[in-house]
Amino acid sequence: MKWLWLALAALAIIAPAMADPARYMTPPAPIGDIIDASPTPSISISPQGDVLAIIDRAGFPEIAEMAEPELRLAGLRINPRNNGPANGRTQWLRGLSFKGVNGGPTRTVKLPKGFRFLTPKWSPDGKHVAMMADAPAGLELWSVNVSTATARRLTGPILNAAFGATYAWRPDSAGLMALVVPTNRGAAPSTTSAPTGPAIQENLGRTAPVRTYQDLLKNARDEALFAHYFTSQVAIIGLDGKTVRRVGKPAIIAAADLSPNGRYILQRHLQRPFSYAVPASLFAARTVVTDLDDRTIHVVADLPVLDNIPT
Repeated sequence: MKWLWLALAALAIIAPAMADPARYMTPPAPIGDIIDASPTPSISISPQGDVLAIIDRAGFPEIAEMAEPELRLAGLRINPRNNGPANGRTQWLRGLSFKGVNGGPTRTVKLPKGFRFLTPKWSPDGKHVAMMADAPAGLELWSVNVSTATARRLTGPILNAAFGATYAWRPDSAGLMALVVPTNRGAAPSTTSAPTGPAIQENLGRTAPVRTYQDLLKNARDEALFAHYFTSQVAIIGLDGKTVRRVGKPAIIAAADLSPNGRYILQRHLQRPFSYAVPASLFAARTVVTDLDDRTIHVVADLPVLDNIPT
């Protein structure tokens, strides 16, 4: 009789799904409750070591999130809607609260409904936490006041996170440096139009053993998409939410970091021609140190495509 009970239990689960095969079905309790249970929060301690940030992580992504478009370019996968990481490639965060290391009440930050964010970062003085928030038209920079547990938006949907969450606090905690989408970038190249010519690859007459990489550039259309979505501009953003000062000209900036004194920016710019054999991390690149007025202080390195690295 044991097999009969098992069969009946299986039918109880399968029958509802068979009743309407055109729609997704949810499993019965407690299976659904287990799957939807919130993950264990992450913890981050302030630079002064006196406050804990308790960060609530999102669970499994919803079908609507996974159905969003994804571009695979030069070894990277991005969401063209917000110029950020592709859904399913990162875990979004849903909530934030603060608690003193020595005890006291927990202060929960009130966030808008459906709010989700990435990479919260403490300010050097420990009074604020910055975050990159998702919005319908792109990614926004937000700041949270630790003492009042209140959040405010510092920019519109202008952040460019195609290479990752590239923003950093200034040493005086008065603002941040971030990579932003160039002004008047224009519409993205079409992904459905027919190519205007053949895909051409050039051999320079030397052998170079190369690993097998995925999601590489394949043609001129991929190159145009890569240049469109990965081109950014350095911006200095005030903590008042009113000041956004763009520094220098737009470029394909793979990384940017402020010096400890806040006077210089270390930048890594990718150069053309793009390679079809290696990912963006191995493209020709020029690494420079500039000041906040975009004057070049020092050229650190000027490297060709790294397609001949021994395996």
